[in-house]
Amino acid sequence: MNRNALQLAEYTLEGGQVLSAETVKRYISKEANEQEILMFIELCKAQKLNPFIRDAYLLKYGSNPAQIIVGKDVF
Repeated sequence: MNRNALQLAEYTLEGGQVLSAETVKRYISKEANEQEILMFIELCKAQKLNPFIRDAYLLKYGSNPAQIIVGKDVF
């Protein structure tokens, strides 16, 4: 991943955890590319979502584009 993108793509969650591109790649979706990860982090930041408590999901199957899904409890 681009180092500048890694620095820009960070979101501090309510509990003090940091959602970064590295964290998303390591724990949430290993197959997602840089653009998909950045979109996911920005969505979480804009909507104040925490993927670790199942507010949002980043799913990728094969070579298809990644899907960002918001958890039902958020609505």
